[in-house]
Amino acid sequence: MEWMGFLGFFGFCIAALAGPLSIVVIYFVIKNNLKAHADRRELTLHGVSAPAVIISAWNNYSSGGGKHSPSTTAHVTFEVEIQPAGQAPFRAKFKDTLSIRNGEWFIMGPRKEEIGKKIWVAYDPNNLKRMVIDHFDSDHAFMSKRRAFEKREDELQTVRKTGEDAIAEILEVEDLELSYNIEKDSSKVLQLKLRVDPRNGLSYETETVGLFMNTGLHKYTVGRKMTVKIDRVDKYKIALVGPIRET
Repeated sequence: MEWMGFLGFFGFCIAALAGPLSIVVIYFVIKNNLKAHADRRELTLHGVSAPAVIISAWNNYSSGGGKHSPSTTAHVTFEVEIQPAGQAPFRAKFKDTLSIRNGEWFIMGPRKEEIGKKIWVAYDPNNLKRMVIDHFDSDHAFMSKRRAFEKREDELQTVRKTGEDAIAEILEVEDLELSYNIEKDSSKVLQLKLRVDPRNGLSYETETVGLFMNTGLHKYTVGRKMTVKIDRVDKYKIALVGPIRET
C-alpha cells in the first residue's frame, strides 16, 4: 500500500503547485500581451507606414477563448511585398495576429484566403522583423486620419508635462468622427477651436484635439473656459488640462 501513499502525496504536491503555477503563467501571458501592445503602438505611431500585398500567410497556432468556447485569435506568419513611397518594393516576413470570426474553424497551415489582400504595414526600417499589419487597405481612408490624430495626441502628452500654463475659451467644437466602433458608445474624438490667453502676451486662436468621454461632453461646449498647456517652442500647439469649474 506504500505506492498508494506515494501517489496520494504526489497528487497533493501537484495540487499545491497548481495554484502558484497558474498565477505565474497568467503573469507572463499578461506581461507578453502588454509588451506586444506597447510594441504595436510604438510602430504605428513612430514607425514607417507603407502599403503592401500579402504573398503568403500561414496559421501557426490559436489562442483566446475558453474551456467551452472557441479560440478568438490566430497567430500567423505573413510574407508580404511592401511598396514604400519613393523606394523600390521589397519582401519581408513577420508574425502578427488576426481575429477568428464567429463560426470560422482554425486549421494550422496555409491561410489562402489572405493571399493577394492589400494591407498597410508599420515597421522599423532598422529591423524588419519589427513589423505589424496596421490596417487593411479598405479601411485606409479612416485609418490614415485616425493615425494622424493619435500621433498628434501623443505629441500633446509631452506638452501636458512641460508646457506653460494658460487659460483658453472654447470657440467651436467639431466631432471628427474618428472613434473606433468599439469606442462610439463611450467616447468621441473632438477638435476644439480655442482663444488662448497666455500669462504674457496677446490672446490668439488655435486648435487642439482629444478623445473625450461621452459622459463629460457637457464640460466642453462653446464658451467654456479651460486650463491648458502651451508648448514652449510652438505656441499654437496646445494641450488641454481640464475645464475650469464654474462658480
